[in-house]
Amino acid sequence: MRKVDIDELTFANKNFWHSFFLSSYPNAYNEQEDNHLLDLAEEIAIEEDLEYWNQLTGWYGGMLDERDGYIDKPSYLEIDMGANNDLRIEFHPGDILYFINGEEIGNTGPHWKLNVLPFDKIKSVLETEKGEILFWLLLPLAKIEEEEMENTCHFLTIKIKEIFEEEMGEMIVRLIIYQFLE
Repeated sequence: MRKVDIDELTFANKNFWHSFFLSSYPNAYNEQEDNHLLDLAEEIAIEEDLEYWNQLTGWYGGMLDERDGYIDKPSYLEIDMGANNDLRIEFHPGDILYFINGEEIGNTGPHWKLNVLPFDKIKSVLETEKGEILFWLLLPLAKIEEEEMENTCHFLTIKIKEIFEEEMGEMIVRLIIYQFLE
């Protein structure tokens, strides 16, 4: 596919962010309310978002049956994280894969590997160039402790206004926070 430039992933690119959120949080489920992030799909994404995401990931009808959601040459983003750490994020039709220096550290697909990076470590990228974008890209891999849930939820509710309107952002945060618990 193609190399994605991080400058393409501004918060104005709703086509990317809407689909990214729907693809990145397979465990965003509130058991008490019996509500999943995908339940909000019609309110979050529009047809243009899905067309953009399908083009980015190389999705086509039958892809999941034929190739289990993976392609040989996915679209990807590469970022030098400093200290000899190169981050690569691959956007497959059925998964988002995360690599540091060629080693897979996480993925969001059906064989997900989540809760691998402490929230504070992800939060620290906010201090880097392009940190706001990197923060949201890495957030699906976050893990938090139960006692951190309230503070993390408050922090994310403030930050998510960069991407979603306030009411929708609050609903999303209330759901994705459950994915971060170990």
